[in-house]
Amino acid sequence: MTNPLIAARNALVLSFVFLSTSAFGHEANLEQEPLYSEAYDIFKSAQQVFYKEKNSQPDDEFFSSIAKHGFEYKDPEGLGQVSVHRLGANYIFKVLHYETNKTFLYLDLDLIDPSHADLEKLIAKIHIDERSDAVLEWIKDNQLQTTDERRIPKLLSKEYIKEYWKATYEHPTIGDLNLAMVCAVTQVAVSLCMASGKSLVLPDHGFQYQPAIITVFFALGIGINSVTYKNWAYRGSWLLDKPNQSNWIDDRLPTVAKRLSPKVKKELLSVPMIMRQSIASLAFAYILTAWVHEDGIASMNSVWTHLFLLGNVGVRNYAKKFWYEIPKIRSDLGLSNGTFKLKIPFANKKVDTKMDRQAFEFQMMYLVPFGIGVLDLISLPLMNTVAEAMPFMGEAFSVISSKAALFGMIPAAMYLSHRYAKKSYRKAIKVAEADPTRINIQRRDKLKSAHESMEKRWKNSMMMNLKKKIVNVASKCGRLFSRK
Repeated sequence: MTNPLIAARNALVLSFVFLSTSAFGHEANLEQEPLYSEAYDIFKSAQQVFYKEKNSQPDDEFFSSIAKHGFEYKDPEGLGQVSVHRLGANYIFKVLHYETNKTFLYLDLDLIDPSHADLEKLIAKIHIDERSDAVLEWIKDNQLQTTDERRIPKLLSKEYIKEYWKATYEHPTIGDLNLAMVCAVTQVAVSLCMASGKSLVLPDHGFQYQPAIITVFFALGIGINSVTYKNWAYRGSWLLDKPNQSNWIDDRLPTVAKRLSPKVKKELLSVPMIMRQSIASLAFAYILTAWVHEDGIASMNSVWTHLFLLGNVGVRNYAKKFWYEIPKIRSDLGLSNGTFKLKIPFANKKVDTKMDRQAFEFQMMYLVPFGIGVLDLISLPLMNTVAEAMPFMGEAFSVISSKAALFGMIPAAMYLSHRYAKKSYRKAIKVAEADPTRINIQRRDKLKSAHESMEKRWKNSMMMNLKKKIVNVASKCGRLFSRK
């Protein structure tokens, strides 16, 4: 029989836990929480800027600008940053406080329902995507009333799994279905073009229809659930560029790894994300190879076949990030927000396809590495044939030589993204000088950062180093011949 004193103690503890984690957790005491007060001051500064802009223009124009470009505010002293998020018909302020690595949400008690499903989803995204505790600050009549701190659930606990699902799953829309159809049609077309080109060059190998059939299933399956897939596969990408991230990274690495350079640390943290992105690519590569190869599943007994496929997926996923630079810049600037509208030729009208424009632009750019990757996969039998004719190289030839085209597209992607950032930055400078609004200055600063990063990467790239060496050799030869 249970001891009454123990039962009473447990009831008291449970009631305390319930009160401390309820929608109106504990009373805010800003004197005892100076860092919370600091976050509140950042919020008030951002709120003043927000309403100053709102009052300076019509509501329709202002909220249209917020929907397209968002609202970002960085504390002048570098203590944190603020963004605005829509919750139903209302907007809430979200403050990321650098020192505490906590995310503060400022919510109006009269406007926001504490049990709102979108609020729970936003908290789940803060926990899972941003790996940050969420602090809900409830406000009434411009006065802070109560504070509710929601800590990140324990890994793999029941609550963690619930939040992981909330932060990941998005119900498919008609726009997702349209995007899936577009992805299927375009990727099937690319697959057929690659197969046709190969059959024309090598008629003995015949026309291979298998890539098109497999592509339909993968394109439709991932396309319909594109938002859910993106939430899952690219989880952690924001953290790699998180402000004031050095302490955050060190907390998540073993002691030995803390001595590594910041660049290597970021690469280590990106490994889980790369592995998630590779699952669908590996499944596609193995299914296609087993179907196309004359030996079928038996071809998987060769170590070189596995190296070939791993090389294909690894290089393709590595190259993908360079091809995604242009749509990423457009996404950061808010140029690809909203839905994709198809312009009807000679009709002077546009049709709303309901497709998310960001997802559409990323998928269109993905066609380049996808097409070259498919060509590489269906060329495996050819590479093996060439390898047999070159015994001094062996099967390693099929692994190494087939990746030349995949590696070759990386400098092309780097050059195009570098040119785009440079051109856009020059244009943004002129726009900001002519009309120095917050949005134009914010766009100019983002493009400046992107341009400087790509300029440095391009100058240090293998292509530019090769160009420098050729120029140096040519100049030395010139001086040598001039002496003679």
